[in-house]
Amino acid sequence: MSDVKEKSDPVRFDHLDGIRGAMALWVFFGHLYYACNASVLPLGPPGQAVEVFMVLSGFLMAFHWEKRYQAGISRKTLADFYGRRFFRIFPLFAVLVLVAHFCHVAITTDRMEVIRVLHDGGSLSDQRDISPLSWSNLALHLTFLFGLFPSAASSNSLPGWSISLEMQFYLVVPFLMVGLQRLGVLTVSLSVLAIGILTNALIGVYHGSEGIIVFPQPSVLPLKIHVFLVGILIALAFLRRRSFRDALPFLLLTILIVALSDWSWRVTIILVILAGPLFVADHSREIAVRIFESRPMKWIGDISYSLYLVHNLIMYPVLAALAALPWFVNLGSVPRFGLSLVIIMPLVVIASWLLFKFVEKPGIQIGRQFLSKK
Repeated sequence: MSDVKEKSDPVRFDHLDGIRGAMALWVFFGHLYYACNASVLPLGPPGQAVEVFMVLSGFLMAFHWEKRYQAGISRKTLADFYGRRFFRIFPLFAVLVLVAHFCHVAITTDRMEVIRVLHDGGSLSDQRDISPLSWSNLALHLTFLFGLFPSAASSNSLPGWSISLEMQFYLVVPFLMVGLQRLGVLTVSLSVLAIGILTNALIGVYHGSEGIIVFPQPSVLPLKIHVFLVGILIALAFLRRRSFRDALPFLLLTILIVALSDWSWRVTIILVILAGPLFVADHSREIAVRIFESRPMKWIGDISYSLYLVHNLIMYPVLAALAALPWFVNLGSVPRFGLSLVIIMPLVVIASWLLFKFVEKPGIQIGRQFLSKK
């Protein structure tokens, strides 16, 4: 049986923490902007920020796999890898799933009231079932299987579909990494890209789409596996950065996947900000890097997982209370968004910090203690 190999590495990715925080804010701002029925969304749809999360996840998983598990797949490596990911994701997710489950009727009622008042009733895609969620729905969420079922993928108030997708990705990471090593980067990369393109052609995503099956969100891995792969390829190029010849094939494949995929220009720019500094020896003076490495952005990065999951649970009840005030409803959409942001953001940030401090960090620590005894 192969042992898990841990290697300390002096490399730090502080700007990636800041990017993760910025993406969490993008999702929150985007949801609030839409809820306030603002007419223009400069940032673009929040789903684009989630794609950046996927690239970050692919990068970090590949980097840490290469550093920790060079011996390959064994019971011990799989137990360590899956254990780390479980204790990183599950504690906070479970707590908020329970809150969303038992408060579903109240929060969904608030959401529908916001849509009724601020959106003149909204469209069919805005409608939500206000009846209590089933115990089977709760079980699917607590086992991360809900993303595999269209009826459950976006059934509560959490933006949790991407968490199911993330866990599906974690499940295949070890085998994908070994496949890249044994079958070749070109073969595996082109195969993954083909899977992504074919799946997106066959499966519909979002209300009103057509396909052999339609999901409310891209919550099944084949739809987004090529996005995760971009992060993996950037990581493998980074690990070979001292030899341009060795790193070049990974970078070229990254460019190919981005070129053949339906990437927005916003995501492409963020990818450049994400990856560029990794290959430059002295990037401390680059403005974008300095912003993302700043203490405020790194702090937002620390609480980004909590912020990403909890914001809807706070946003809709507060907006429903504001929507009961005629003067608020009569504001223009942009001032309405600005005022809502001033009121809601401090509540979301405080709740996120408390969840990070008292749920996330203890969960990770318990996981480390548990895995160290195995």
